Amino acid sequence: MKTSVILLLLLLLNSCSEPQLSTYEQIESFYHRFKEGNFERFSRIIVINEEGTCINCNNLFARNQAENLSKDSVLFIVSGYGTMVDISAYVDKSSPNLILDPKNEFQKLNLKKGCSIIEIANHKIKSITTINAKNVRN
Repeated sequence: MKTSVILLLLLLLNSCSEPQLSTYEQIESFYHRFKEGNFERFSRIIVINEEGTCINCNNLFARNQAENLSKDSVLFIVSGYGTMVDISAYVDKSSPNLILDPKNEFQKLNLKKGCSIIEIANHKIKSITTINAKNVRN
């Protein structure tokens, strides 16, 4: 009897919990914590951080992607303090498509470890590509 009451309570608590957000919804929610505006306008998200296995790759990626800051359809999420990856091209920019995340809050979403390119369309994640030594120049 005691076991069935505990089981019933656990089932009841589980049924009352909030539904899981999709990966797209998690990123959209993260965006709205920092910015106002239409998240749907983005087709690509560039994630720059100091995570992953190739810090040299992250530095090269950060330098190469800076030229895309003016593209309205690309969201930049730059995490960390810039101690291992040079984020100077992003720090003094006030752009509606740039989120500076010094506390690395974005990594708590557990999407990928390292710099990434996230392709989105129709309220869904199409792909997440983590930058590494093989693909950093593409």
